[in-house]
Amino acid sequence: MLYEAHSIRSHIPRLFEGELANFNIGTNSGEACSKELARRAAVACHHSRYTQVIDGRFKGGYTTRHHGAPNMGVHAIQMELACRGYMEDPAKISDKNWPAPYDPAHAAPMRLILRKVLESCLRFAQVESASDAANTASHIPHH
Repeated sequence: MLYEAHSIRSHIPRLFEGELANFNIGTNSGEACSKELARRAAVACHHSRYTQVIDGRFKGGYTTRHHGAPNMGVHAIQMELACRGYMEDPAKISDKNWPAPYDPAHAAPMRLILRKVLESCLRFAQVESASDAANTASHIPHH
């Protein structure tokens, strides 16, 4: 299980129109991880005040695309976080307001959701690992 996280400004007109979702889950269009892992991450985000999307503007970067191999037991997922979820994200950047400092109080609700996302990913990895071990054991010849 590979979990890659980045953060990005909520508005970057030169890259995209409008506002990014708070949680941008990238799976390389389902090629980097199982659908169940992506579903679990999305469900953890869904039960919050934050917006989320799977394989929207960010489908996964180099790490996700090159290391995700679910058919070989390597599930990779990328999380692109919009800055407004954990700090001030000013519409116009200046030397006076950027980079904005991390704000623990502002970030607390998003941190709770991120914890749920990571816990759901870990539970997925534990189930996959147990399943792989059972499959390996069933293929060992008995004398």
